[in-house]
Amino acid sequence: MAIGIRDLSTSRTRHRPVTLADGKDSFLTGKRLLVLISLVLITALALFYLWQSWQWVYWLNQLHQAEAKRDQLQAENDQLKFEIAQAFSLARIEQIATQRLGMIRPTLKYLLLPPPFQP
Repeated sequence: MAIGIRDLSTSRTRHRPVTLADGKDSFLTGKRLLVLISLVLITALALFYLWQSWQWVYWLNQLHQAEAKRDQLQAENDQLKFEIAQAFSLARIEQIATQRLGMIRPTLKYLLLPPPFQP
């Protein structure tokens, strides 16, 4: 064997198994159990944080979609109000009466009124 090189095949480290008070072996000792519980708790908190963040983004997206829909409906409502006002204008009614119904404007030279009512 060369100097400075150690043969690893013959030197093995043996670990003593952890046993409980009654002599049975247990994987979950005090420190391991504490680490396991801590990891489970940290994982649960991380998943809750991710879920909460996802919910926040989801509802914020729903809010933006609802606002966009509201703005679209408001614009459509304003357009319909304008069309209604335009349809009931006197100029529009006169145009329909003359073009579609063939009516003409009367030419009044004299207007005869009935005599006032006397009881």
